[in-house]
Amino acid sequence: MSEYTIHSEQIAPHEELLLALQSHQSSVWRRPIAAHQIEVFEQARAFMVRRDAPIILDSGCGTGMSSQILAEQFSEHTVIGLDKSLLRLSKADKQLPDNVRLFRADVRDFWRLFVEAGLKADWHYLLYPNPYPKKVQFKKRWPAHPVFPVLAHSADRFEVRSNWRVYLDEWEIALHCLRPKSATRITRLDASVLPMTRFEQKYFKAGEACYRLINEVIIE
Repeated sequence: MSEYTIHSEQIAPHEELLLALQSHQSSVWRRPIAAHQIEVFEQARAFMVRRDAPIILDSGCGTGMSSQILAEQFSEHTVIGLDKSLLRLSKADKQLPDNVRLFRADVRDFWRLFVEAGLKADWHYLLYPNPYPKKVQFKKRWPAHPVFPVLAHSADRFEVRSNWRVYLDEWEIALHCLRPKSATRITRLDASVLPMTRFEQKYFKAGEACYRLINEVIIE
């Protein structure tokens, strides 16, 4: 336990999660997509097409630290970092590897456009997204969001990290529901591994428990 430990009245996956998933599976989320979001996606798609390589999405990339690490670790992949904050993106390293680009985007719109374009990432990373730990905030969490059915089909493999284990348990349930032919494992991160985000750096330094979920399609 540390100063970053999440305290919530919810100590297990939300009892309405499956109902939310069933509701979102039976209807398509049709919120209008702004023209500038379409333009951002087209810029990203042009980069992906030009490189013609397996894709890694890094959603909520913040300052781009994780995107840079992924680009260096997966040099044969195209890495697309996405974040809604211009301030955070402005703090990114100016000398990024050639196989990565960062875009200011609403990830909900980007995911929809990405899937509608027939694209699928090799990996999709979501590192420390806001877990909205208050029980009344449940519907703001990605597993309970109407865009989740699209998100679940955006990649062959997912990696999600959080310092709230309950949140990853909800991810596991949601992914199993929408991706029945996939396998999920959740492990506690060893604090000796290379931190991938500024949050993770702080958490490791403070002794906070951090967890990693990996979900992969089962090849039969």
